Amino acid sequence: LLVVVKQPSATTITQSICAPNSYSFNGQSYSATGTYTATLTNAVGCDSIVTLNLTVNQPSATTINRSICLGDSLMFQGQAYTTSGTYTFNLTNADGCDSVVTLNLIVSPNLGDSVASISIGVVQGTPGSTVSVPVVAGSISQVTNFNFSIYFDNSILTYQGIRAVNSLQGQPVIDNLSGNQINIGYFNILGANVSACSDTILWLDFTYSGAGGISPLVWNESGTQVGGLLGSAVSDVRLFNGMVYGAGVTTPVPSNNGDIRVCELSEARLVVSGSGISSYQWKVSTDGGSSFVNLYDGFGVTGSQSDSLVLSDVTLLMDGNVYLCYVNGVGGPTASIAQRLRVSVITGLNVAITAQPSGAQCLGTMVTYSALWTGAATTGLSYLWTINGISAGTDSVLMRNDLFDGDIIEVEINSQNCEVGSGRDTIQVEPLPIPQLVTGGGSYCIGQPGVLVGLSGSEIGVRYVLDLNGTATTDTILGTGTGLTFGLRTAIGTYSIRAISLVGCFSTMVGSVLVNTYPIVVGTVSGDTAIYPGQSVALQATGGIHYRWSPSIGLSNDSISNPVASPIVTTQYSVVITNLFGCTDTLSVLITVLPLPALNAGIDTTVCINSDTVRLTGTPSGGSWSGQGIVDNLNGLFSPRAAGIGAYPIVYSLTLQNLILTDTIVVVVSDTSAPVSIFQTICAPSSYTFNGQTLTTSGTYTATLTNAAGCDSVITLNLTVNQ
Repeated sequence: LLVVVKQPSATTITQSICAPNSYSFNGQSYSATGTYTATLTNAVGCDSIVTLNLTVNQPSATTINRSICLGDSLMFQGQAYTTSGTYTFNLTNADGCDSVVTLNLIVSPNLGDSVASISIGVVQGTPGSTVSVPVVAGSISQVTNFNFSIYFDNSILTYQGIRAVNSLQGQPVIDNLSGNQINIGYFNILGANVSACSDTILWLDFTYSGAGGISPLVWNESGTQVGGLLGSAVSDVRLFNGMVYGAGVTTPVPSNNGDIRVCELSEARLVVSGSGISSYQWKVSTDGGSSFVNLYDGFGVTGSQSDSLVLSDVTLLMDGNVYLCYVNGVGGPTASIAQRLRVSVITGLNVAITAQPSGAQCLGTMVTYSALWTGAATTGLSYLWTINGISAGTDSVLMRNDLFDGDIIEVEINSQNCEVGSGRDTIQVEPLPIPQLVTGGGSYCIGQPGVLVGLSGSEIGVRYVLDLNGTATTDTILGTGTGLTFGLRTAIGTYSIRAISLVGCFSTMVGSVLVNTYPIVVGTVSGDTAIYPGQSVALQATGGIHYRWSPSIGLSNDSISNPVASPIVTTQYSVVITNLFGCTDTLSVLITVLPLPALNAGIDTTVCINSDTVRLTGTPSGGSWSGQGIVDNLNGLFSPRAAGIGAYPIVYSLTLQNLILTDTIVVVVSDTSAPVSIFQTICAPSSYTFNGQTLTTSGTYTATLTNAAGCDSVITLNLTVNQ
């Protein structure tokens, strides 16, 4: 059993984005800072834990107010500005997000321009005394006449009259009082025109009520006109309100954000700030500043008793309303300077949305959407982009790569002069090929045909390209609507698959597979050898964990590394060696079975007891002799005397590779015969034949013959020849 343990994997992604953008992760869009986890599947089919650490940074906004004199310039962001206006800059903050910087620049005119900037003073008066309030020209130039109309609280102040000063002294002055409205007129000013800068034009004298209190001093704009040369009206007239309050009050007068100019149906926010304030009460005048009433939170109004008053869905009927905030502090009551609300009519414009690149795009393509603005305003524009009704951005352009076919993109543009434009477009997006899972891969043994690489599914008409290590191969398959296979792959590396649709949209299929090779088998087997019938030999193979020998005939075990072979005929054994990864190698060994030689110890023999040592001879040579009477077993020497009379089995043995062959003969040791004496008498001239000889003479004659056993037989002839 081969078990391969594959490992899971873990990946951490750290990403920062800027609000209101979102980040797509595992099929979801995230727009809040946090840690998000997805469990996917890695290339070997195990869990892949992907953790996203997302930080959502915020854009910032800054407003800078600057004033310069005509002829001077202000350097800002590398550019010189010489004209009054509001300038907007889209920069990048420390977090890499949008930083919108708004520059409000006022260029004060020099003398010679037909302008008027006039302020009513803020005076602390002693209750029961006369209070003189200055009317100051911040700058007036080429003014020939004017009418002033100023509201005051006649329950707090009693009007006494005016005193002209400086350049207007001696000029015709007309003033009258109508309820709580002072009307002042200068006509035919001597010298054809008046010019002044930071000069007091006149004084308004009042008797301050003994009970004290707060009296706003508010310009009646409908009754205030300024005339220039040749009787023309001065269009650039800037009026600033004033106030009288008690001399014993130490609470500082709250500062505010000046007159408010908004577009109809938008939001107006009036803010006051100051130190030591414990309570707030906002008031409104709907008659241009003549009288004020308390405001309360309700329909379209919030923050009436806070430092920030918010007016929602402002209408044209509110144009000219005047607002101020009465405050109490540890130093007594006071109020903010009155602020006038200016509401302008909204001018609607059509806005065309363009895309770059244009036309239908593949899903996931980054597209830049721009709005073609046709309004008069070129600066101070604000943008609001939405996708399917959800806010998507506030830049002048919108860049997205996550839109789908049929999504609705809209833009709304607002300018500071109340030009409003909107546009709408329907997104055309070509779908990407459906993600399919890359299948197959793995390791194979060298010499095998490789491993399959394929795809779990496919789409008809989509072309699928096989990549190896990020480089396209020549293998391309058209989708069939079912799973695909790119066949067996032997090249080592990482395989991925790209899908390309009919319109050229492509996507990378899910996952990748690795093709690799297992370690080869380094096997050995014992060498060829020869044996004789009946013998055995131990075979030995190494290099694996499993072994299979064939043929199995004659083997003690065909599935071990070292079986014992006992073939009866010459046999070539093959062994398949398998390593840990299932790879194999086949080796072989030849076992030759030699024929046994014909062993011959010779024939049985008889020897005489008195014989010399006898040499026995066996074939083939090289064996050894054993048995009684053998005195030299290697040379086969047999001693009759050592054996004694009798019959003895003598064994000739030959050892061949631990196989002992034997053959046996019988050696008989015989005794010699007893001497025989013959006594014989003959008469001469007769003769006697003995042992082949003819004897005629008396004497003793001896003959050594061989007896029946083959041993010596001594016969003695005692011959007597008588005469």
